[in-house]
Amino acid sequence: MIEISLNFVAAHALEILSLIVAVAALVYAALALRAANQAVHLTKETNIAALKLKARDELSVVERSFHELQENCQQTRRQWDLHRQKHFPAFSQNFDQPTETNHISRLEMTGRRLLQDLKDEMPDGGKATDFEGFINRAKVAAIQIKQLTFDLELPKPIGD
Repeated sequence: MIEISLNFVAAHALEILSLIVAVAALVYAALALRAANQAVHLTKETNIAALKLKARDELSVVERSFHELQENCQQTRRQWDLHRQKHFPAFSQNFDQPTETNHISRLEMTGRRLLQDLKDEMPDGGKATDFEGFINRAKVAAIQIKQLTFDLELPKPIGD
């Protein structure tokens, strides 16, 4: 029995060796495929983490733009207050509410609304496309808020 087995192995040694090499190659390929899948998964997670960070950075840019708008609004209000104090009598300011500064409040509220809408749209997790869309919307919102600053109207000097 052992002799028959040895003769069979000797006669088919090349086929048996090829079969062992093929099985080893399949095991190696399965391991390589598993490693590749893990690498793809880690790459996706890393990409999403990078996009989350970029989204937060863009949101902070929008917040900075809004704070600059608020600061410019405050400066414009102060200039209007100085203008009224300089050119109008003190007793008339108590009876008449000035309408010249209404646009300042509207611009500030518009900027605040743009910022709040963007904060509400911040994706919690998920797909990379969600974060990419948010980043683009944040860039647009930052530009819109900066443009609001240019709509501030300063007081015109009266015959100085």
